Amino acid sequence: MVDTPLVELGEFVDVTTGYPFASVHYSHDNSGIRLLRGDNIGQGRLRWAGVKRWPGDLSADYLEYELAENDVVLAMDRPWIEAGLKFSAVSRHDLPCLLVQRVARLRAKQGLDQGFLRWLIASAEFTNYLLGTQTGTAVPHISGDQIRRYRVTLPPLPEQHAIAEVLGALDDKIEANRRFARCCTELAICQGTDLLSSGEGRWVSLEQVTDVSKGVSYRSDDLVSGRGWLVSLKCVGRDGSFQPEGLKPFSGPAKDAQVVEEGDILVAQTDVTQRAEVIGRPVRVERLGFGGRFVASLDFVIVRPHQELTREVLLVLLSQREFRDHALGYCNGTTVLHMNSRAVPGYQFRLPDADTATGVSVVVQPLFARADVAHRETRIIGALRDALLPKLLSGELRVRDAESLVEDAV
Repeated sequence: MVDTPLVELGEFVDVTTGYPFASVHYSHDNSGIRLLRGDNIGQGRLRWAGVKRWPGDLSADYLEYELAENDVVLAMDRPWIEAGLKFSAVSRHDLPCLLVQRVARLRAKQGLDQGFLRWLIASAEFTNYLLGTQTGTAVPHISGDQIRRYRVTLPPLPEQHAIAEVLGALDDKIEANRRFARCCTELAICQGTDLLSSGEGRWVSLEQVTDVSKGVSYRSDDLVSGRGWLVSLKCVGRDGSFQPEGLKPFSGPAKDAQVVEEGDILVAQTDVTQRAEVIGRPVRVERLGFGGRFVASLDFVIVRPHQELTREVLLVLLSQREFRDHALGYCNGTTVLHMNSRAVPGYQFRLPDADTATGVSVVVQPLFARADVAHRETRIIGALRDALLPKLLSGELRVRDAESLVEDAV
């Protein structure tokens, strides 16, 4: 690959931007075809929470904006988040869906493998190039021409395909681990809920049987490496999962009650999503496997049970629809939602007897532990994938050498 000449990406990629669907024409009953907007593009995968839909038929006017499996999609404005570019490859589970304006679709032409294109877009070199060529101040954005002008060296097609296969195997393992962890967590909540529903107990409020502490208010100067990490709102997925990639370096002051550990339960009390998908959600801090203290931000309250409860029982209780409905009733705001400080302490529920609480913990705790193991393995495999990517693209590492590393990992 050293002697391979640089070529412009536009010679090998068809770049299409989306159709300007009018918001007044969106479906209001969750029916119709999904519209892929920038909000639906995550880090390497699509997320459909809060998706908008098009109620019309797929007429000839929109066929060119229909997405297909393995298409690479890229956000064109507000694309930069702390971890990098907002892009993803479309899977068969994402279909059917239509491309919306300010999102680009990339399809390989002759001479470029579509799978290899996905990893080319994922490279730090491509991200740094777009960061350096973006335009606009208040709303940074990129254009199709900027994507087309990116210069790159391309290995022969068979090698492109082999590189995509190697990195794809790691990606498949990561996705399998995510699904396994999600199933473990959902099963734990379901079984815990079932056990709690079979018992009886006296009515209490959370402030009677838990300690509720606010997270830390911090300054930008506190967000420096040194002492540990800040658990920010970005650590909460829209499904209530813990997202360690949302952690920020943190060296500011914090009270003991604001320092969290594995198994602690946080409840989000602010939200910037359009459909209140995060506020009021409990999130369980995972075992992360690296050092430093972890401090909850002011976006959360930390809820710690007294002896009458266990953390597992508390998480099951706060994961039920009754608590979420209660919490949403205490929320207000337009662009940014805020939850009243009385929402969590004032929630009332039936306190389970000691035997029921113990039974819930015995069933639920091993499932959470298995989910944590899957998440840790995912982070290890993700680090391996990210380390292999630049070496394979540059030719520093040959595919056959990478294959042995991948076989050990998957």
